[in-house]
Amino acid sequence: MTRLTPAGSDSDWYKPKIPPILLWISTILWELVDVISNIDFLMSFRSDILFKMFELFADYGWALLVLGSMVWFFSVYKKTRKKVISPALVIVVGVLAFMWGVLLTVYAVGSTPKVISHYGMGSKEGCTATFNTSRLTRFSKNYDIALVCGVKDSSRDKFADTRITISSPFSIQPTSFEISAEFGGEIMSYIKTLNKLSVWHVAVLLKKGTDIKVIHSLNDVAKYDGKILDQP
Repeated sequence: MTRLTPAGSDSDWYKPKIPPILLWISTILWELVDVISNIDFLMSFRSDILFKMFELFADYGWALLVLGSMVWFFSVYKKTRKKVISPALVIVVGVLAFMWGVLLTVYAVGSTPKVISHYGMGSKEGCTATFNTSRLTRFSKNYDIALVCGVKDSSRDKFADTRITISSPFSIQPTSFEISAEFGGEIMSYIKTLNKLSVWHVAVLLKKGTDIKVIHSLNDVAKYDGKILDQP
């Protein structure tokens, strides 16, 4: 009795070269997605253990996995296999399904943990906030962190409102620390007209070397390649 086999099996999933190629390409694509929006992904982990695991993978593990898949590919380059799905392919598909499943799940239901752990209600002199930047250390090479404050006003677009103040940029450290920003200029003129003061606080990442004088609103943060992290 003749056993039927899929057409084109000489160049399909039965070959031993397929698992390392699949692992190689999928890992690189996974890392590209992480690089494009790494803050949204990594910082969305509520569990510190999972965060540390995937932080290490996003920083170093993916490169080791790609290197290992390349070595694996060349070790089986000339090998052939009977037309049976190999255990290696099953394992690789399982690993990739887990990696991409975590990525998609976090994007779908995750939310960014607060960087600002405490903040003052604000005075007519300025605003203060305590930052916890332990989850931002991977961005310390290219970014500084700063505090942006403004006065709550339902009649104005918060992101376009130029009545803000911004602190000096601070280096990102794996600790908690306090940042203050003094009111002045346009925001001070507005505050003087108020009987009751209500202030909003926002944590932002600024590219190292960014002159804070060019930041006139929250919209300018993204304009100069910065990132808005969170807001109480």
